[in-house]
Amino acid sequence: MDGLTNITENPPSDDQQMVIINRPLYKRPWFIVVITLLCLVLAVFFWLSYVGFQTYSQLKDVQLHASNVSAAFSARNLSQANDELSATKTSLGQAYAKYRLAYPLRFLWPLGNYLKDGERLFNAGNKGIEVTEMVITAITPYAELMGFTGANISDLNMTTAEDR
Repeated sequence: MDGLTNITENPPSDDQQMVIINRPLYKRPWFIVVITLLCLVLAVFFWLSYVGFQTYSQLKDVQLHASNVSAAFSARNLSQANDELSATKTSLGQAYAKYRLAYPLRFLWPLGNYLKDGERLFNAGNKGIEVTEMVITAITPYAELMGFTGANISDLNMTTAEDR
């Protein structure tokens, strides 16, 4: 029928003939609504895929720097651990900036909860970095005693760790 379908309407009385209306599918209101909703869902899906890929690629850098911080602590190199920690903080900030591209979708019902969970994960990562910075700051005066190398102690005239 070349894309045309038959719609039959029942006549109001038995003595009239059935009316057959041929209308193209693309001109029906329900079809237009369904196609519009489908296009919107696909646009949201592709946008979230793009943002997710960008954030994931940036989070790989965060993981690399964080594992380098752990390796520097294992090697007892405090300055390298501090440098890698600052690189981790920078990478996490960049990943968060990429993640924020999906922020306008927080008003959509199921996506808003997932985006809030992601925000909490980034906050937890920032808190972990702050705690590690505090640990490095606390260790720095006693670095030589604990066997760390690369610590920059400003006053070398102090002879004991308690004086520092």
